Order: sequence, then structure tokens, then C-alpha cells
Amino acid sequence: MPVSLSPRRWPVALAVLASAACGSTPEPQGGAADSLRAGSPPAATTQAPPSPSAPIQADPQAIRSVRTSLKADDCTMVSVDEEAGGSTQRCPGTAGYTLLALDGDARASITLVDRAGREHPLEFWTTITGGFTSLGDEAEWRVRGEGAAAVPVALIVPLRANEHPDDPERLTPYRVISKITSAETCVTHALDVIPSDDEVRRLADASASAPCRKSYSEP
Repeated sequence: MPVSLSPRRWPVALAVLASAACGSTPEPQGGAADSLRAGSPPAATTQAPPSPSAPIQADPQAIRSVRTSLKADDCTMVSVDEEAGGSTQRCPGTAGYTLLALDGDARASITLVDRAGREHPLEFWTTITGGFTSLGDEAEWRVRGEGAAAVPVALIVPLRANEHPDDPERLTPYRVISKITSAETCVTHALDVIPSDDEVRRLADASASAPCRKSYSEP
């Protein structure tokens, strides 16, 4: 049975029909609507901060390189033998060690001086070559440990040798490796065919077990 509306309710009914035709939905009431109207951001999700990675500890037994100068300007003159044409200079070292750069009759060598002041002659002129020689610009120390615990285990010194008297400009480059141990300090390798720097260092790091090179005068 049809329901009749009084004329006073027609505007309300027409408004309801218009709203339904447009597909509008009632606005939410209460706090949620108020928050949306106020533009409040949604609640943040709390996440635990990532745990920091554990610091990488340096290996106390790792061996590293320390370079020191052999240039005359960086060394101190200790003595001069004008009659023999020789000289001794003290050059910087590392971990309490120093080097004596020796020159005699145009032949060069090194004496290593340890922390206690003991001298360890390396005698390049009898363990490497009898020809005229000169030192390179830098010594490379192989050192285990850091700070007060640092201990040199080997020394690498570049040496230039003239082994061809008829051709004074022709030089043989050597890399001389000497081991440094509590038992002995001596030359173990004289490399005239120069491998890579990494290979030279590998030989130096393993030199503690290598035999000392004999002097030419030894049987």
C-alpha cells in the first residue's frame, strides 16, 4: 500500500534520495573522524634499531711493513775514514732498532743495531757480491705487532751492484732479505731476479727458518 508524504516532508525525502543517488556514505563520527579531519599522521610503528656489527679486531700476530730512509740527508754521520775512503752513518729504524749504513772502497753494507745496542753486521760485501755497490733509498722492515709490542722479523734492503768492470753503467739490482730473530740476524736471500713485492715480502716473512748465506771466505 503506497505511503503518502505530507508536503512538509518532501524536501527531506528529496535530500535523502539525492544523497543515495550520488553514492555518498555517512561521515564517520567520533575520534577517528576528528583525527582524519585534523590531519594527524597514523601511529608510527616502533622497530628495534639494528644491532651494530662487532668491531673487527686487528690480528696481533699480523706482519706489516715499515719503511725507513737510507738517504744520506736523513742519516747522521758517525765516522769517516779518509785514508780508506770509508764512512759510517746512522740511519733511522723502527721499534727501537736502527741501521748503520757502511761505505768502504765504494762498497756498501748494513749493520743492524738492536734495542740493546748490539750490532749485527750483514756484510753485504762478502755475502752478496764483491763488486762496487750502493744502497737504495729505503729499507723495508717487516714488523709483527703494534706499539711497544712491535718486533721486527725481517729487513729488506735494495742494493745496486756493478758486477761488470768493463761496463760501469750496467748495474745489477738486488733485494737483500735478512732475518731478525733472537737466535741470529743474518742475510738469507739475495734476489737479483726481482719477483713481485708481495713475493719478496712472503720470503721475508718466512725467513726465520731460512739458513744464513755464507761469506765468500767460508768453505
